[in-house]
Amino acid sequence: MTTAPEDDFSPVWSPTGEEIAFHSNRAGNYDIFSVRTDGNGAPQALVATLEGERAQDWSRDGKYLLYERITTETGVDLWYLERAAGTSDWEPHPLVQTPFAETDARFSPDVQYVAYVSDETGQDEVYVRSFPDANRKWTVSPGGGQMPRWSRDGKELFYRKGSELVAVSVSTNPSFSLQSAAPLPGVSLGEHYDISPDCRRILAAVPTSGAPERLIRVVQNWYEEFRDHEQD
Repeated sequence: MTTAPEDDFSPVWSPTGEEIAFHSNRAGNYDIFSVRTDGNGAPQALVATLEGERAQDWSRDGKYLLYERITTETGVDLWYLERAAGTSDWEPHPLVQTPFAETDARFSPDVQYVAYVSDETGQDEVYVRSFPDANRKWTVSPGGGQMPRWSRDGKELFYRKGSELVAVSVSTNPSFSLQSAAPLPGVSLGEHYDISPDCRRILAAVPTSGAPERLIRVVQNWYEEFRDHEQD
């Protein structure tokens, strides 16, 4: 098994499972690399600039890779890499550039929309933009939201609001629309979570109330239990 250096972060699987994209500060600032999952070959740089870049999500068709770009002018913006047809080259494109922080972006399954988080109202909210033009925009989480995640069929969009997980029924055909939203009962989340492809399971980092209690158990006359078997 190969382990990643301590300066490699946030692995993102390609849709085929043959590559993993990640960002690393091995060169002094965050750049984005990809590596084959079969262990053949060294990591290859996908985008490396004097700014910082952090990998976010790979489109289901494998053509695009979302990432955050951190600049001194506009803070954290959303960009995407587009794979040139028939090659292994990637071309960078801006998606959302504002004076606010745009983070945690995820492609819809049909790659027509991008869900992301912005603090443009003074608090984190979940938004959806059309892709790749980004001309149309919808607010998904009035009242605060983070970490949007699409269901595999694109009919639901989940996000975290505090420790709650909110499920939003959506439609992406013929255009994006919001239908209903409700917190999932009995679900309490920590900082990170993800949804299984069938939407039947939630993988979450759940905070604990403290260190587990440590007990010392003393067993007396333990040998008596085995005395009858000494001659076996």
